[in-house]
Order: sequence, then structure tokens, then C-alpha cells
Amino acid sequence: MDALSAIQKQQLKDKIANVRQLIVRLRDDLDLEPKNVATPRAIGGHASVLWEMLTELNGRGLPGYGRVREELGRYLDPLGEKLTEQMNAIMALLT
Repeated sequence: MDALSAIQKQQLKDKIANVRQLIVRLRDDLDLEPKNVATPRAIGGHASVLWEMLTELNGRGLPGYGRVREELGRYLDPLGEKLTEQMNAIMALLT
């Protein structure tokens, strides 16, 4: 759901443009070369971040964020396991 106002969208675009300008400045000032990353490596990097989050999506990991009802743990545990399995399968495809 897009809950951003037109003003917020414009402000966000402006901030992104500022970040890009700073990155270009760093690249130019430090004489850096762009680096092209192979698709499997890029996807694998993003997948590993998701995998890390999934390791806490269960009744054992969530209490670190606060009290978790037992029913929620029972609901999340099998889904978290299935999601983790799928992420592992994606990672295996990329290696």
C-alpha cells in the first residue's frame, strides 16, 4: 500500500538524488572503478540476509524481541522452517 503523500515522494526522490551525488563524489574523489557483480552472487547476497532474518522467525528466536504466545510459536515454527528450506534451496541453485 502506497501511503506516501506526493510531498513525501518528492522528498524521498530528492534524498535519493543527494545520496547518488555523494556516491558519485566518493567514486570520483577516490578514483574508484565500478564493480559488476554476477547475478548469482548478487542474489545470493540478498538471500543470505533474508536467511539470517528467517532464523529468528520461530518460537525460539522471537522472544529476543519480547514475549511470544505459545500459539504463535506453534504457528510460525513450521512456516519458518519451510521458508528457511526454500532459501537454502535458492542458495544451492546459485552455488
